[in-house]
Amino acid sequence: MIEKLDFQKKKLSSQTAKQARLLSSFAYGGFFSFLKSRAYKHGIAVHQVNPAYTSVIGRVNYAKRYGLSGHLAAALCIARRYQKFSEAPSSLKGEIPDGKGSFVAFVLPVRNRTKHVWHFWGQVKKKITTVLAGHYQVILHRSLNPTAILEIARS
Repeated sequence: MIEKLDFQKKKLSSQTAKQARLLSSFAYGGFFSFLKSRAYKHGIAVHQVNPAYTSVIGRVNYAKRYGLSGHLAAALCIARRYQKFSEAPSSLKGEIPDGKGSFVAFVLPVRNRTKHVWHFWGQVKKKITTVLAGHYQVILHRSLNPTAILEIARS
């Protein structure tokens, strides 16, 4: 299983020449055709799945539970999505690895069951981004002396 990535919309809406160059030099199409031909040669089926929120779901539901990195947890979500398993949150408390050997804890938003589960994961993604940004700022400024932190806060 691999993620079904489509950069056509992003290429059309890219703001700068640098972003456009980066997207057009990304050899995803070539890599995917190589992967498919190799898999066919060895008798292995390759399936594409929608990658929406796999990294968020993996971090929240599986990273701590199984001791996986964020990337491995996302890969687990891709495999589960192909097998059509549930993507519902496994707990009400989000404890996610920060990628530096520790965990960040936060309360997951309340799930509105009348909306699709991806709406919930979109809210979680916003929260994770905010929480991790604050967490990294604390780590970054922890080694500084208190007067340096005050100077940074004032500027």
